Amino acid sequence: MQGMRVFFTTGSLFFSLSMAQAALKSEGKIDAQWKSQGAKTQVEITVAKGFHLNEKAPNQLLITPGDRVVPAQKLEAHEGVFVINQKLKKNEKVEASVYVCDDALTVCENRQWHWNSEGTAETGLSPAKASDAKGILSKRKPAIKEGFYQDDLPYALNECSRKKDGRVLLLFSARWCPGCIRLHQEVWGNPEMKSTLNSFVKVKLDADRFASKAMMDQFGLHGIPTMIVLDCTGKEIDRFLDYADLATLKSFLQPLAKPGLAPKQQLAEAAEKGDAKSALL
Repeated sequence: MQGMRVFFTTGSLFFSLSMAQAALKSEGKIDAQWKSQGAKTQVEITVAKGFHLNEKAPNQLLITPGDRVVPAQKLEAHEGVFVINQKLKKNEKVEASVYVCDDALTVCENRQWHWNSEGTAETGLSPAKASDAKGILSKRKPAIKEGFYQDDLPYALNECSRKKDGRVLLLFSARWCPGCIRLHQEVWGNPEMKSTLNSFVKVKLDADRFASKAMMDQFGLHGIPTMIVLDCTGKEIDRFLDYADLATLKSFLQPLAKPGLAPKQQLAEAAEKGDAKSALL
């Protein structure tokens, strides 16, 4: 399965909303139903063939205000059930959040549904704020695993700025994500890939951490694993969604390591001005 190369914007980062929507591979494959009977409310989630609920992921139902977490009463590959055993207050809202993975084990997507206390669907609760994830440059060097700085993008950007025409490879990952595990086992430790990765300052963000969730919102990101190549100022150059084999990722990363490659925003601005070459990049 080929990975998806899509780009987004928040502030200085460029994106296409239609592409963001199309990036959800599980669209039309998963559904959630709200069922109320007296003081009891049940949320039932069903998944069609080709995808499955990841039982190891942080699947939950959240009631706000108060951030009350309701764990799944039933969670199987193609069905999840959450039960609220008390009457909801008028001001309370409910969010169901699950991770669904494709059966090819290349990508996992976070799917969410939102309701008011009467069971009417809403556009959603307030997402984690991207500003919460900006962070302050660490006083201590973060841990390094497989050559990736762990959970510290500001530190990686600072290290990048010490290099001429540097690049940052930002990886969003999680311990329970099958595609992420395959990258760990099959790609990152391969000697051929190591020579390619030497051109990048590498940082991995744990998708389960709150600050990482805010950063995922900032990048318009819904699925993992995702690799984003940044310049040293944090501007996005390109991205790759899904697991991919060694040859595919080498062909993706090698051109991006070359100096002078313009970030997506600059290419988009040039394309809008009629630069045909920029429109093709």
